Amino acid sequence: MTNPPGFLGSAVENLAHRRRAPDWRNEKSADPPSGPPDRRLNFGDLLITVVLLMRHLLSPLERSHVHDQNVRSPFLGGPIKGVSPYAARMPENPSVPLPHSDSGNDVVFLHGWCGHADEVEAIRSALPGRVLPISWMPGPGSFDLEAWPLEDRAPGDAEAAMRAFADDVLERVRRTILDAGFAGATLVGHSLGGGMSCVLAADPALAIRRVVLLDSSVPMMPDRRDGYLQQMLGWVDRAATGGRLVTQAGWIAEASSWIPDFFSLEDQGPIRLRIERRFMFAPVVEAAAMIGGAVQWPITESVASLGCEIHGLAGDPGRMPTESLQTLRPDAAIEICKGTGHYPHLFASDRTRDWLTAGPFRTSVD
Repeated sequence: MTNPPGFLGSAVENLAHRRRAPDWRNEKSADPPSGPPDRRLNFGDLLITVVLLMRHLLSPLERSHVHDQNVRSPFLGGPIKGVSPYAARMPENPSVPLPHSDSGNDVVFLHGWCGHADEVEAIRSALPGRVLPISWMPGPGSFDLEAWPLEDRAPGDAEAAMRAFADDVLERVRRTILDAGFAGATLVGHSLGGGMSCVLAADPALAIRRVVLLDSSVPMMPDRRDGYLQQMLGWVDRAATGGRLVTQAGWIAEASSWIPDFFSLEDQGPIRLRIERRFMFAPVVEAAAMIGGAVQWPITESVASLGCEIHGLAGDPGRMPTESLQTLRPDAAIEICKGTGHYPHLFASDRTRDWLTAGPFRTSVD
């Protein structure tokens, strides 16, 4: 087999050499092996090489959700750990001061699981005040697999580890909102970002005036929570025993079968492809631990306790349990955006902007 040039060639060379390395490290072998390395690859080697190549070919835009862990923002004042540079560029008008916001006109946008803050651009024109989009997905390597409980773990240990990881992300988002002067704002959250919004809105220090849910899993239904927990525990276990690279390859292969559930038949084109790429190339350990921990948040209890306005735009087919939400909060203003799938703000951005202007922000612009 002749090695291809460039990045893939280097990966193949390294893999072939690595397969031979244990032989000459063996105490019974006096000398390193001579001659050219064996370049025959087994299936596992080839799979790892393909994963490395695919990650290498991702454009900077598609990799931008892997955020810098110590971004210095001219707007937020000092280093903001765990927040993407995209969030650091907001608000868009640097001449606007950053006081405590008490009108609800300012907006914090929280994307969904494996999403990105740039999704706000589809609806930005309907938002009446300053906008703070936060890319909150944790970057690769931020979850410590060495500390993951595997052998003889007590019931609940793994769930607690994921919950602690998700809680750290939640606290960074909370701190970012306060440091940016967005207390008293409206939280607009898509999918898991909507569940995050409900938990944050229950914090008196944030003084949230309004919660806007875009096809969010709110309330968090027990069967959905339990399903995610078991599925994501399995992914982290696989990475802890078999390694991140092989597990990432499995994640990529399997994601292609369940991602279509998020779309309607009309959801095609470059937007869908971008969403799919972000799901498939999200770091498997961090993505799994994040949602496995987040579904344990008190989302249902939080939304039931909120004293602020609640607005919901459900996708169709979607993920928002509209009847359960309406039962829990009869005062919530809920509409269904027909034929949009799980991403109404992206696949029906015109309708979503009209709904935002006529509904949640109607009093803000009157």
